[in-house]
Amino acid sequence: MPSNLLIVTSDTPSIDAINLMNQRDHDCILVIDEQRLIGIVTERDIVRAIAAEIHFDQVPITQVMTANVITLLESEAADSLKVIQQFNHHKIRHLPIVNLQGEVIRIITPKQIRDRLIPYDLLKLRRVEDVMQIRVIHAPPSTSIKHLANLMITYQVSCIVITQLQNQGLIQPIGMITERDMVRFQQLNLNFELTLAETVMTSPVIAIAAQDSLWLAHQQMQRHQIRRLVVTTAEENLIGIVTQTHILQVIDPSELLETIDILQHTLEVQTVQLKQEMQLVQTLVQQEARYHHLLDSFPEFVCCYTVKGSLTFINQAGCQYLGQSASELLGQSIFSLFPDHEQNLGLEQITHLLETQETLSYQSCLTEESNQQRWLEWTVQVIPDEMGQNWEFQAIGRDITKHKQVELQRQQVEAALSQSEAELRAVFGAMSDLVLILDEEGRYLNVITNNPHILYLPVDQILDKTPQEIFPEPLATQMLETVQKAIATQTTATLEYCLEIGGKNSWFSANISPLSSSSVVAVIREISDQKRVEETLQETNLALAEAQKLAHLGSWSYDLLTQEIQWSEESFCIYGLSSDHPVPTYEELLQVFTHPDDRELIRHRMEKALNEGQQFQQEIRIFCPDDSLRYLLIKGKVMRNEQGQVIRLFGTLLDITERKQIEETLRQLLKRERVVTEITQRIRQSLNLEEILTTTVTEIRKLLQTDRVLIYRFEPNGNALVIVQSVGVEWMSLWGQQIPSSYLTQDQCIIPFSQGCLHNISDIYTAHLKSDQLQWFEQCQVRACLGVPIIKGELLWGFLMAHHCTCPRQWAYWELDLLEQISAQVSIAIHQSQLYEQTQEQAQREKGLRRVIQAISQPLDLETIFSTATLEMGQLLNVDRVSIAQYIPDQNHWIIVASATQGSQIHDTIGIIIPDDDNLISAQIKQQKVIRISNFQQYADQPINQNLTEMNPGALLIVPLWVGSSIWGSLSVYRHHQTWIWQDTEVELACTLVEQLQVAIQQSQLYQQLHIANQRLEGLVMMDGLTQVANRRRFDEYLEQEWKRGTREQQPLSLIFCDVDYFKCYNDQYGHLAGDECLIQVAQAIDQSVRRPGDLVARYGGEEFAVILPQTYIEGAIQVAEIIANTLNSLQIPHPESPLSSHLTLSMGIASFMPSVHSSPQVLIEAADQALYQAKAQGRNRYIVYTSPESASESSH
Repeated sequence: MPSNLLIVTSDTPSIDAINLMNQRDHDCILVIDEQRLIGIVTERDIVRAIAAEIHFDQVPITQVMTANVITLLESEAADSLKVIQQFNHHKIRHLPIVNLQGEVIRIITPKQIRDRLIPYDLLKLRRVEDVMQIRVIHAPPSTSIKHLANLMITYQVSCIVITQLQNQGLIQPIGMITERDMVRFQQLNLNFELTLAETVMTSPVIAIAAQDSLWLAHQQMQRHQIRRLVVTTAEENLIGIVTQTHILQVIDPSELLETIDILQHTLEVQTVQLKQEMQLVQTLVQQEARYHHLLDSFPEFVCCYTVKGSLTFINQAGCQYLGQSASELLGQSIFSLFPDHEQNLGLEQITHLLETQETLSYQSCLTEESNQQRWLEWTVQVIPDEMGQNWEFQAIGRDITKHKQVELQRQQVEAALSQSEAELRAVFGAMSDLVLILDEEGRYLNVITNNPHILYLPVDQILDKTPQEIFPEPLATQMLETVQKAIATQTTATLEYCLEIGGKNSWFSANISPLSSSSVVAVIREISDQKRVEETLQETNLALAEAQKLAHLGSWSYDLLTQEIQWSEESFCIYGLSSDHPVPTYEELLQVFTHPDDRELIRHRMEKALNEGQQFQQEIRIFCPDDSLRYLLIKGKVMRNEQGQVIRLFGTLLDITERKQIEETLRQLLKRERVVTEITQRIRQSLNLEEILTTTVTEIRKLLQTDRVLIYRFEPNGNALVIVQSVGVEWMSLWGQQIPSSYLTQDQCIIPFSQGCLHNISDIYTAHLKSDQLQWFEQCQVRACLGVPIIKGELLWGFLMAHHCTCPRQWAYWELDLLEQISAQVSIAIHQSQLYEQTQEQAQREKGLRRVIQAISQPLDLETIFSTATLEMGQLLNVDRVSIAQYIPDQNHWIIVASATQGSQIHDTIGIIIPDDDNLISAQIKQQKVIRISNFQQYADQPINQNLTEMNPGALLIVPLWVGSSIWGSLSVYRHHQTWIWQDTEVELACTLVEQLQVAIQQSQLYQQLHIANQRLEGLVMMDGLTQVANRRRFDEYLEQEWKRGTREQQPLSLIFCDVDYFKCYNDQYGHLAGDECLIQVAQAIDQSVRRPGDLVARYGGEEFAVILPQTYIEGAIQVAEIIANTLNSLQIPHPESPLSSHLTLSMGIASFMPSVHSSPQVLIEAADQALYQAKAQGRNRYIVYTSPESASESSH
């Protein structure tokens, strides 16, 4: 089976097959079982399934494929016309080819046939409008993919064109969705209902005009790798669509056969003509070869070229001249080989040659790769062909390079001489200098000048005179020595001198050069102005040097040729070097002086300046010989030579160390301001004092870069405790420690700090501290400290302290100011936090009060109320014990009726009796006074319970508890083993709780009264008025209740029915009053026999009674029945009219059931009643146990 076919089996899930088609980019897949083709799945099959809303992940491929596949034998597949007939007849696009065994060996598509049988002439002659499909199925961009799939299936098309409506009703195609796109959408698991065409369409579409040829359409499809084109008008209006199938339809078998016959006949005629032309061409080639061989023997350059300059022939001499072979040169333009050839043979000259048929002569120059020039003298003539057309030029060139070189050299020499002569004339005419010709003795032989006023004497007075005769000494001697030196060394000598001319001193510069072995030429120039400029420049340089010193600005230059660096004097000072120190080299400056982190940076800047020629500036750090660090601002600029090459760098050095220090100071200041601002904002944003203080010490330690920062708080006992700190890992922690009392003296610490004084110690060993204070600092690893007070209101709350442990430290002014600012903000934070805590505490108390009120207002039982109230009040007030005492007037004492403690070490006081006689506290309570005791032991000598005083050392708060107009008791709040000043808020809260207790007590009392009354009323409703046992109503309710409980708990329920034997006879004999008394005795006997609280005895009616026994099996019910019988027998109630016995007897029916939701209590009643009936039927004075009909009959006892 070929590997390029996509094959699956019939049990392959549809979704897997679709994914395989997308991965392999195939448009069909074969379904084969046991080497037999059973179906094919194409893109159209998948679109049809999508329209049918088939879930591909739930069905096999057999529900999607097309069965009864059209195939073709391998032996018939070679006939392309037959293949085309199969495509057209069956309207298919995939034709499997099978062998004799029925195995698929390949698949043929219309594209393959079209690529194999594209008749060029037919497609050239046929137009798109001949085969295009006019009916185009299109849809707007807002159409869903699901609807598009339905359109494809409905109209049997392979694509939908997405269009939009333009002005004047034009339909413009903007995209396209094909069957292959649908397969890809299915693999992407898109929602076909919600996905719109505009989001997934292929855009833009490739369009073609209806008048274009099918060959152009075929090329468009090949170029864009597509299978269909839309046909539009010039206004982009959609009028049709053309596909590969349409192009294939052009190849009609009959028309194709006719075309082949015509082509074969034409081929035979053209073959005969071609043979005749080939014989003629062979003759011409032989003649041309002999002509070219003749030209190759010429020593001159011979070539032929077209009107446009393209070489058609060149002989061997021309090839050697140009250094290339003929194959390389033919086809090249002669104008490119000889650039000036086109100038000499321009359009006008060519036109002239073509008209006159004359010969043209000219010269041209060729510059070789070695920059040497070669000259040729050309003779050009026109050569037409036999028809007088296709003109060519034949050129013959003769090498005249040597002749040209001689001529050029002569011209150059003549031009140079003329120029030199003109230059000399111009120089002497424009010179303002003095030119002298002197002999070896200095004698003036000739004087040339255009500026006579620079002469010391007139010309006629200095000719033939020696310097001694003209100039004063020692100038005359100096001039003579300079002349002799120039002659002796045959080099130029210089001399500067000063003469007084016209009443003023003039400076001159003389350059004396030898003319011969006995004479010199001296060029003398006045340099007075130059001297004055030099003096001014020197003064300026001195002023500049002073200015550089003041500005700490130095200058530098760097010669790239000599690698020499020059510095100004201030540059040495900036680098900390003396002016006589050698200037460091470039590498020394980088490696020795420049900071390591800045070396590559300044190197990069320098290289960039050299490469790009731009000026630069850069800040760097340097180390001076004294190890000090300085900041420099280096500025540089390049200097170029006449060729534009960079030859020198120069610039300035500015010492910006002081500026950097100022900037650093400003940064520190801004940082401090930021820290203070952040701390202030955090203080304002947060009410958590611990969080605020922790943040404060952490930020301060970072900012001050010190070892420890902490905050002390003064306690009520006068000690100071470390409550928060930030410390380095290498230093000990002081959190929770106290400052020694020796350090917190009033004179040295408390009073100064309260007045806002600072605590500034730069070194503990030079601060003249006391020995115990110094020892404490050493234990805490402190070497220097800085502290400021934290004052809340007018009181000293604590202080903020910074410790430096590493070494002594001189604290800066800004550090003192920073701590003072932060201390002020901390004071505000403390005040805000305390206000917030008070508010929160008040809110918590109110919340707790509401909770207590709610807790004691719900129950109506006093014991529950008191238990809940004491427990909740203890937690609310955060005290050790809360007690409630009740006053008993009849017994003249108080008794503790409720108490709740918060610790095991606190004694429970419930039941303790407090005498009322001679009790001062009791008397005050009866006067409705609140008792505040800060220390209970202070009342030990008072006439109160001494044991209570000894058991409860501490603080006590007592609030009287009145109900109505009389004292009911008191509420006591106790704090154990401490002296406590009771706050007004605590007293107010306790009084509020007492008021709620008063209301709760009154409600409880009313509830008790109501409860008693309800119980009495309920007894009257539920009790039998004669026998005082439960009545029938109570019986029915209780039986229903216990039945439901038994159902829930799956416990048995038993029932005994009791009936007095022959009670009518008893009534007839003794009367109804005696009968009622008899029933009372029977009810009491039955009630005494039932001992469990959950059992119920009820009068069921007349002389009949019932006993309900919850959670009792039949054995327990029998025991109760026997007890009832024995109890009644013990009474021996006489009944002489009874045929059974001389005394009163009972008949009883017993039943026991397991209650369930599928039954009801009536079943139990009927069973017990049936058992009672059986007891009477079997002779009375007995009990019968009910059994179900499936069991044995009832047992009698």
